[in-house]
Amino acid sequence: MKYSEGFRNSVLRKVLPTENRSVYAVAKETGISAITIQGWIAKLKDGTLCFDRERSELTPSERGAAEKSKLMLEA
Repeated sequence: MKYSEGFRNSVLRKVLPTENRSVYAVAKETGISAITIQGWIAKLKDGTLCFDRERSELTPSERGAAEKSKLMLEA
């Protein structure tokens, strides 16, 4: 499955400094496999993936089902 750039960036923000959350915790929260997230991190390290830390808040269409459900429950 292909994820939007905004969604991918939001996931990466959670696992990279300053948040430094566990890849496995973020994978469980978002419903994305830990292997996918680790692959994104590897691509960042080798320079084949561009990461925009400053991208604005995600639009609803960029959010995954797990994240939408979590936001609904929090509201």
